[in-house]
Amino acid sequence: MGRPRIHKLKGSCSSAIRLQKQAKERLDSLLTRANKNRIGKKIRANDLIGYSLDLLTEEHLKDLVARRLTNKERLEIHYKQLSKTKRGYSREEFLGMLLDGKVAS
Repeated sequence: MGRPRIHKLKGSCSSAIRLQKQAKERLDSLLTRANKNRIGKKIRANDLIGYSLDLLTEEHLKDLVARRLTNKERLEIHYKQLSKTKRGYSREEFLGMLLDGKVAS
């Protein structure tokens, strides 16, 4: 007989995502505010998330990435930036310059 066919709607895709408790509470709060005293179709989480994603800029993404870096990763980025402008410095020399305040952090 074969496998049953599953018909998908065009442009429709569904997947589960994990949210931390704080993010879920914030999303629920925003949805409650958006749907309060409202006439018409109810605003769903998908609508709110899709609209929010359209507002994200490259600057927002760069800021988010910068917040997620460990100190060791930040140190490595600064070392690579110094290496591009002033060749020949070892990591040890870079750390010394950083501790002496000769390199902006």
